[in-house]
Amino acid sequence: MSEGLNQGCPLSSIFAAIVLNEVLVPLDRPMKDRATARVARGNYGDDECGSQAVQKGYVDDLLASLAHEDVLFYITKFNELARPLGLFLNPFKTRILTSCNGRSIIPALADHDLEVATSLRLAIELYSLTPAQKLRCKILHLNFEENIYLTTYRTTDSAGSVEGEGNGG
Repeated sequence: MSEGLNQGCPLSSIFAAIVLNEVLVPLDRPMKDRATARVARGNYGDDECGSQAVQKGYVDDLLASLAHEDVLFYITKFNELARPLGLFLNPFKTRILTSCNGRSIIPALADHDLEVATSLRLAIELYSLTPAQKLRCKILHLNFEENIYLTTYRTTDSAGSVEGEGNGG
């Protein structure tokens, strides 16, 4: 086995958690600093603390709840810390969820803060698209300035159950 976890080994989950911790702990400080900077600018966020990042790691999985403006920074910093340890984000398994209603928030966000919307869209394009969505992007030649956006995708199997959901912007 050249990469990933050997699912049959009882120590795999322990080793994965140890290595993931080596990324998440140092990543916590810059994320807190970004939230503190938002508070200093008068942006208290939805938690009244500058929209502090919440990170949860379980074995080799990660969940992070982030302010929109932190998504690309977080992924970039995560990769910077993780790659020397042999950890990589898999863009085909990574999902960046921006809404719960099936519509991209990026058009509305662009009206409010174009820089944040552009950063979020870039993060989604780089780290949260399926192969079919990447092909669709290339075919449509998506252009942010022309307000052409990817929206929610949903695939179902023959029984009608949902295989995957995500939101691209």
